[in-house]
Amino acid sequence: MHPIRKKLSSEGTMPFLLNYKMTKGKEEELTEHLHDWCELIYIHKGGATFFIDQMIYELEEGDFIFIPPNSIHKSTLQGDHTLTATALFFSPSNSIFSEANRQILNQTFKKVKEDRLFRYKLSAPDQRLVLTFFERIHQEKLTMNSHWEEVCSLHILLFILQINRWFDHLKLLPNPIPPNLMWIQDSLEYIDKNLSKTVRLEDLAQIANMSTVYFSKKFKQTIGMTFSEFLATKRLLKTRELLAHTDWSIQSIAEQLGYQSMPHFFRSFKKAVGVTPSTYRKQNYKLIR
Repeated sequence: MHPIRKKLSSEGTMPFLLNYKMTKGKEEELTEHLHDWCELIYIHKGGATFFIDQMIYELEEGDFIFIPPNSIHKSTLQGDHTLTATALFFSPSNSIFSEANRQILNQTFKKVKEDRLFRYKLSAPDQRLVLTFFERIHQEKLTMNSHWEEVCSLHILLFILQINRWFDHLKLLPNPIPPNLMWIQDSLEYIDKNLSKTVRLEDLAQIANMSTVYFSKKFKQTIGMTFSEFLATKRLLKTRELLAHTDWSIQSIAEQLGYQSMPHFFRSFKKAVGVTPSTYRKQNYKLIR
């Protein structure tokens, strides 16, 4: 089973959605999924194991999460534990943003993903700042005064600019991984670094010091997908990213991502995305320097 592509509906006419201080249990958490919108999450209460792209985190109260578009992610709660969080979804294609502002947004998503700046451990004043941004957007949504959608969009832009100011500090923060999860963290990083090569289940199992059967079972339990499904999805997402943000030839992209046959590459891409790679590039090309 491949990750769910979550469909999002806008608040009003602007492409954003706010789920304010929602509490969920184990049964209510969505399995591994991705979406075209960006997602910002603040943990008010509780904790969870959180997987995004190639990183594993143990989340706790006060953590702030930045999920770029088209990033596989999943949170796992234990037993009868609950998690209370606010989640803001928004699209960088929001028409209220100027071209310069859209460039800032896209550069931010790119930096977050490349530098793995997904989880933010903030000071008490910065946590209050995050809460203030969410509260203002929530109040605008409740009152719906004139131009409330435009005001929310401007709050989102200010939010992203503030996140940019945190980047240098975040690079210095360690990400402690529980010993029992180090094997999956190492496996995810290995896959991410070797998308252009042949990545074998047997090699990952050996690195994790597990039998192939046991590794395969634990990988599915932790990530929600089989190893082969995860690898195929990662390659597909990277293909889409390179088609949209580089001027490399389609053949070069296919070769760099380990596709051995161009016909197989075209068939796989069209089946998953619904259009050919060349059509996808025409519809989504936006070179970011």
